Amino acid sequence: MASWPRGKFLLGVTLLLVAVGIIFLLAVHSGIVGGGATRLLDVSLCSRNVWERLIFYRDGLKIFFKRPLAGWGGGGWKALYLSIRSFPYATRATHNLYLQLLIEGGVVGAALFLLFSLIRETAGALGSDRTPWTTVLFGGLLLSFLHGFVDFNFSLGAYQLGVWFLAGCAASFFLGKHCSPEANRSVRLHPLAIGLVSLFLFTLASSSVVAEWWYTFGRYFVEEDELDEAIRVLEKATRLEPWNPEIYYYLSKTLRKKANLERSKAIHTKAVEAGERAIRLAPYNSLFLEHLGILYAERGEFHRALSFMERAIAADPLRISPYLNLAKMCRIAGIHSLEKGEKEEALFFLERGIRVRELLEKARERSLEPPQWDPAEVQEVETLVEELGKLKAGLPQSQE
Repeated sequence: MASWPRGKFLLGVTLLLVAVGIIFLLAVHSGIVGGGATRLLDVSLCSRNVWERLIFYRDGLKIFFKRPLAGWGGGGWKALYLSIRSFPYATRATHNLYLQLLIEGGVVGAALFLLFSLIRETAGALGSDRTPWTTVLFGGLLLSFLHGFVDFNFSLGAYQLGVWFLAGCAASFFLGKHCSPEANRSVRLHPLAIGLVSLFLFTLASSSVVAEWWYTFGRYFVEEDELDEAIRVLEKATRLEPWNPEIYYYLSKTLRKKANLERSKAIHTKAVEAGERAIRLAPYNSLFLEHLGILYAERGEFHRALSFMERAIAADPLRISPYLNLAKMCRIAGIHSLEKGEKEEALFFLERGIRVRELLEKARERSLEPPQWDPAEVQEVETLVEELGKLKAGLPQSQE
């Protein structure tokens, strides 16, 4: 088939994209396509779907500019967005492929992606034999990457496999015809090497699947109050998937429950160790930080507890639980210090507890929507802060 001129090729790609867009909009308008696609019928700056995405992008840029060169690594958005979100939303992705790349890979990672995945592919398409089939193929790829500006489809495994399969087909066609015979030489691998690599990958994938099974069983046993069995299977899960912080966190919670029931310091120490392991794997997780703070408070290590609870608030300022537990801990630590006659230490914790009200007010002010906090928990925080204020007022004037 004769190669199309470049102008005709570009016109074909443009017409293909326009035709796909029109057909899709007509299908949505007529009700043939439903679900989330119906949001396209109400696209304006006033629609929640649009302004929410704009806020995601703004919050994502805040994270990116904190580490712009090399980024935060895989899962950077998921780990950090709770600490900067502008209102109480929950999303695992920025709804923008390129912003996600900037956050996780920085300028370096995004540049490498654009260079090898987009620019090289486009250059190959514009410089190679152009036919109707390559027009459709390139148009489909272009549509996929354009859609990456407004949605999170690249976070879906099946979508990624489809796109990269098309990209592989395109690369094979665009580049294969222009490679020299020397460049087309195959690389031979020993069957044993291929078998060993395949066995390793299969083992790795299988261990993760089995670990998830044990994790699910562990949660079930906890609900049934079979704590010994729950701990046994959760420990198995940590051995199979030692990089999963969720399993260590749940194991720590289960050990804490058993330790408090049996009043066992040894089991409580194991709970702390599992909690610390979860924090090492996920240092910005507010739930994990708060949990470890509670564990240290129960051990009487109030300064360490204070550090973790304040980090929990910083990691997710729009969650009420860390404020409540911080105020409770400061009250206990303050009273404990007073009983020991350590008035300066007591003053330190009382003032940190009183400061919770200020932190809570700052969180309200930063949120574009009122936080959905439980009124009873908010009132409990206020009551605790008032009690802390009375305790501080009762200290000798010379200590203030």
